[in-house]
Amino acid sequence: MLTISPYTELSKRKNQLLHLGFDYHGKIMEKTLSKVMINTNQTVIDFIGTIDPVMCELVDSVKHIKEFANAAIEKNDTDFN
Repeated sequence: MLTISPYTELSKRKNQLLHLGFDYHGKIMEKTLSKVMINTNQTVIDFIGTIDPVMCELVDSVKHIKEFANAAIEKNDTDFN
């Protein structure tokens, strides 16, 4: 059973995190590839659309590894970049 301390909730309420990074979900392939490569034909556009969620999942998994590898971050903390 996971219990959340009231002190943790109070400290999270005071956090004003300014630099949380770029929201890449749905835009990672669009920002990575050139416009010439993306806008060639409909098949390429559909293929890039199917790859984009996979790439986002890979980036999120790296963030999950960073969470477990860092001893200074609490186990259930999600407020890091």
